[in-house]
Amino acid sequence: MNKNNSIRMKFFRLFYLALLFPTISTTAYAQKKVTISGYLKDAVSGESLAGALIIVQETGIKASANTYGFYSLSLSAGDYKLSYSYMGYQQDERSVSLMRDTTLSVSLSPASNMMDEVVVSSSSKNDNVSKPVSVAPLTMVKVKQLPAFLGEADLIRSFQLLPGVSIVGDGASGFNVRDGGVDQNLVLIDEAPLYFTSHLFNLFSVANPDAIKDAALYKTEMPARFGGRLSSVLDIRMKDGNNQDWNFAGGSALLQADLLLKAR
Repeated sequence: MNKNNSIRMKFFRLFYLALLFPTISTTAYAQKKVTISGYLKDAVSGESLAGALIIVQETGIKASANTYGFYSLSLSAGDYKLSYSYMGYQQDERSVSLMRDTTLSVSLSPASNMMDEVVVSSSSKNDNVSKPVSVAPLTMVKVKQLPAFLGEADLIRSFQLLPGVSIVGDGASGFNVRDGGVDQNLVLIDEAPLYFTSHLFNLFSVANPDAIKDAALYKTEMPARFGGRLSSVLDIRMKDGNNQDWNFAGGSALLQADLLLKAR
């Protein structure tokens, strides 16, 4: 009787172990660690991608490649989705089933990021702002509002009050632009070069303010049509005259007098 009970106990133990063995083996298998490693390279040149990022999407584990582009991750055995990325390259995703140590090298392709074009445009209804920023325009109305030398408005002396323009000397009507010389300035009257800009011992300029329509001083950027000078270009435009009727204008000061006659 005791012998039969002993046989039964052994049988039940073997049966229990047989039922328990798959669970033990599965748990041990799930806790098994495997390693996945490889190299990350440029798909075009084959250069190693140092510092490339590898992310395990299921667990959030991250790793980066070393200076040779080599990476290595230790994970539990199972199925994973790995993401490979590097700045300036297209991201690559791989699905792997890790049952044992695996080697997986990935080549990333350069990404071409095209930017939309940038168009800068402007429009203005005012024709007075059509000149470049480097041009300093000056009208005769403003010239006559400035303090005059000996009571006579002078165009050249008016430009001496602008930034970057300095006088040649006391009592002289010439001007220097940004430390340049007088001979480095180009003075034009209706596209004709003017070599002497003053008279009466350099006290007054030769341009009669009543006969001038407007003037512009190019101090930095000069158009190609004004070639031949280094410092500046002073473009003076004379009045066209009155083609409708006869009129005249004049003035007098301490040292000079002028008369302007407009004929049709």
